[in-house]
Amino acid sequence: MVWSEEDDNRVRELCKTINVGKLTQCPKCSMGEGGVSELMLTHFCTHKYCPFREWSKAKKEAEKLIVPYDAALNTWKNNGGPRPTNRPDGIPTRIDHNWHTNAEIAIVKAMVAVESAGASVALTDAITLLAQARDRVADHVEGIK
Repeated sequence: MVWSEEDDNRVRELCKTINVGKLTQCPKCSMGEGGVSELMLTHFCTHKYCPFREWSKAKKEAEKLIVPYDAALNTWKNNGGPRPTNRPDGIPTRIDHNWHTNAEIAIVKAMVAVESAGASVALTDAITLLAQARDRVADHVEGIK
């Protein structure tokens, strides 16, 4: 049986009226019939539109907002402004790569490239300068003068 866009729309409308998390099979192909494995349903149904995949994605996004770390990170990334100095657990944000800006990431990549070039006094000086630049960028992002 070939599925059309009309069939996808019908399944979308069905999923608006029921709790997809309580389904045990795909309404399109009956994948997972008789099973209750959420993992199987969300990862092995290969339709262009799969209600289980959409439901699982929305569920994970909602769970992320509950965790203080993820909530704080999402708030900063979405609202912009100065980066908080510390994460909700008290650890400085400048040492957590998830909180880095593109500029900080570029400097860290440059440090790794220089370090892989070998050992010499000149390269050690270059790493020191890059580390100072990274710290200055972090100060700027955090709003520290």
